[in-house]
Formats: sequence, C-alpha cells, structure tokens
Amino acid sequence: MKGQLIGYGIWFWRTDGVVCSIVGGPDKRTLTEYGSASWNKAGSMWLANDASPVEVILTLTATSKGSVALYAPLCGRVRHKHLDGARPELMRNMYQFSPEALFIEDDGAGVVEVEAVEGASSADHPLILKSCNRCGRFLPVNVAVERDQLSFSNHCVAEHRRPCKHATFGRLRNVEDSAEVLQLDYGYQLECRFCKKFEVNAAHNPQRSSAQMKEDGARRRAFELLLAELYGGTPQLRYRHEKGTELADDVWKRFGCACFNCGAELAREIWTAGISGNSA
Repeated sequence: MKGQLIGYGIWFWRTDGVVCSIVGGPDKRTLTEYGSASWNKAGSMWLANDASPVEVILTLTATSKGSVALYAPLCGRVRHKHLDGARPELMRNMYQFSPEALFIEDDGAGVVEVEAVEGASSADHPLILKSCNRCGRFLPVNVAVERDQLSFSNHCVAEHRRPCKHATFGRLRNVEDSAEVLQLDYGYQLECRFCKKFEVNAAHNPQRSSAQMKEDGARRRAFELLLAELYGGTPQLRYRHEKGTELADDVWKRFGCACFNCGAELAREIWTAGISGNSA
C-alpha cells in the first residue's frame, strides 16, 4: 500500500463522562468533543509510508455510568476520482474531512473490530442523516446543536441571516414521510463537506487565494447589509425572506418551465442566465 491513501473513521455519540482516546495512526486526525446533545466524529486519512499494517485503537471509557452509540465505523484503502491526481494543496488537510471523505474500497484491505464489555446494552440512539445533492450519500448531521458540524457545513451563520429561510438549506424533509419537516436555525449546505471541497470550491476557484475568497465573502455580505439598510433588501432578497423560496424558482414553475410569450420549452440553464442578466 506504499504511497496509497488509507484512512479510518467513525461517528459516535456519548453521554457526559465518557472519554474518547485514539492510539495509532498519524498525529493529524479529527476528533470532535461535542456535548451529549450531539454526535461526534473521529478519523484520519494519509498516504501510507510502506506496506506494513497500521493498527488504530479508539477507546471510549466511562468515568461513571454512561452510554455510547456508534455509526458506520470504517477503515481501509481510500479511492475516489477527485482524490486521484488531486493538487497537493488540496490534500494537505484531508484528515479534517474524515470520516465523510472516506470512500473505502471493497477489497478487504481494512478490518474493523468492535469490542464491548459484557452486559453492555444494545439500545439505539437517534441519528439524523442528510442527503448530499452531489454524491447522493446520506451522512450524519446534528440538529439539536447545529453548530456542532459533522458531514455538512452550516449555511446561514451570520446573526442577521438567521433563522435560515432558504427552503432547500433551512429545512430537512423526511424521505419516508414527506409531511415531516425539520426547520433549522443555521441550515446546512446542499453538498457534503467532501463534495463542497472538490465539486464546488476546487472546480470553481483553482486560481483564487484564501485571502481573495475572504475578501469576496466580506464584499458580498457588505452589499447585502447596505441594500437591507437602504431599500429593505433587493426584490429577490425580500421575496426570499417573506416567502421562504427563491423568486426565480417560483416564476419558473408558474409558467410551466416554458416561455410565457410563445410557450416554447426552455432549458434550465437558459432561464437562469436570463434571470441573472435581467437582475444585474
């Protein structure tokens, strides 16, 4: 496995008083320390130095009577089209994207063993999974404390933007019962953290430095605040806050995805470009 990507990861919940420790693997790893209202995650990803096996031991120790729950422990060789030949600067912090970035090959290279003391209960603990609109996976999120981020980053963090009123970001709909909807405060991005990094940021910003991206973000927020102060927001922003949906999407649906003048069917990309051009 020399020179190949390998990794391990797990999501876990614990009550207060349960301590997590990791022995083995690289020093650069992910290990969150959220409270008992949230799930945590642990993991890492790195290039193997040689073909020698690597043993990583994660231990959950209760200093008093407590409970733990585990979800999707995994380890082994990692392969994905975005990781193969990725720019070196994109790979430096991949340990921070474990376990959501662990696309483990089904080749038996890694083995997970779970050991528990005798008499341990097998009770479940609730866990919310959110779908990624790029890779299609369902990955864990915290809804009780949304700032305890796991597989997705928050969408509306600034105080003046909360609660998140963007329909696709601020609400989670149960795929098994469409009538059940969770309204979020901060909301979550549509893409998981892995896809946001490689499908969105890496693809669209290959030449931009971190300073330039921060400057653009600050400029955008300043314009939003200025418009809100002068005009109560742009028509699009006011519509979004009042209706909780996007004006362009509602107009698109209202006219049956076709030209309102001649009735010709339109491609979504053409419609979006037209809206952007008219609103500039």
